[in-house]
Amino acid sequence: MKASHLFGVIGVVCALCLGGAVSAFPAVTAYLCPSCYGLSHLGRGLYVEDTSRAQKDLLLAAVSTAEEKVGSFYGAFHHRPTLLVCFTDNCDRRLGGRGARAMTYGAAFVYISPRGLNGTILAHEFAHIELNRRIGFWAMLTNAVPAWFNEGLAVLISGDERYLPRSKSGGEGCGGKRFFDLPANTREWRRQAGKPGGSMYAEAFCDVSLWIRRHGGKEGVRATLSDIRNGGVFPTP
Repeated sequence: MKASHLFGVIGVVCALCLGGAVSAFPAVTAYLCPSCYGLSHLGRGLYVEDTSRAQKDLLLAAVSTAEEKVGSFYGAFHHRPTLLVCFTDNCDRRLGGRGARAMTYGAAFVYISPRGLNGTILAHEFAHIELNRRIGFWAMLTNAVPAWFNEGLAVLISGDERYLPRSKSGGEGCGGKRFFDLPANTREWRRQAGKPGGSMYAEAFCDVSLWIRRHGGKEGVRATLSDIRNGGVFPTP
């Protein structure tokens, strides 16, 4: 095993242990041994459950769309993460699926459930991957970037219509309210976001939209993440 691969696995496992996500380990072991979970290599780090050629082609198209969205925002997205993809509920259960459409594990890999096989969901997860890569392992582990920013930025980059607020005129609109008291801790974000009827992702999108306007647009995001990687702190909204 390559050293970079090993450190990536160690990082993911450490993050999961600190976050209490012990139930997520089946996906981690599938990352280490995809064939042990019935996943075969489709190319470029893509491991999938056996399915039809048509479904595989749809998946590849969705991956391409997601890469384009993230690359458009950051200026580049050269390194596709390892992807573990299930097309059936049985496969989803084997890999520890808990209802999520997809899950990102550090900067190492993404698990995609049968409900996450589209370019929008993949772009959301790829946005997490790119942010985690840019800030580095330690900053990721210590929540140096607030969870609300990470999630809101992923909504913005993916263009997820479920969470884009609409004004009465039909355009995008967040109104006058801001929600900068959203959870900064990743574990707390996941706990609260799982509650029914919540609008945290839409609120986070509004927060990030305002933050970006105040801090120099896309270039400001890239500069901030670079600064955090070098020991800087996340600037206040």
